Amino acid sequence: MKQFLCLGLLILVGCSAHPLQPSAQDIDISFDTKKTTQHCQYKGLLVGSQGDIISYWFTADRDLVTGALNDLKNQTAQYGANTVLLREQIELTTSATFIAEAYHCP
Repeated sequence: MKQFLCLGLLILVGCSAHPLQPSAQDIDISFDTKKTTQHCQYKGLLVGSQGDIISYWFTADRDLVTGALNDLKNQTAQYGANTVLLREQIELTTSATFIAEAYHCP
């Protein structure tokens, strides 16, 4: 019985997007690869992801993408940056995953 309860709790945890941290609320995400970053300071390469082999069955596509973008924003805040420039979306069947760069722009 305890095993089923643990499995049920695991499934419920997988059903929602990664939460956005308060420090990441104002992070700008740009899909425009032509966006100029010449006046910005590069902070690092990011990989944002949500989902795995079990949780993707119970998580809406929208929540997978939202969670992956929230993951990017949270990492960007940890780098002390304020802008995310998306470079690539990796096509996986069990998760939403993005590769991006973090910048601090004036």
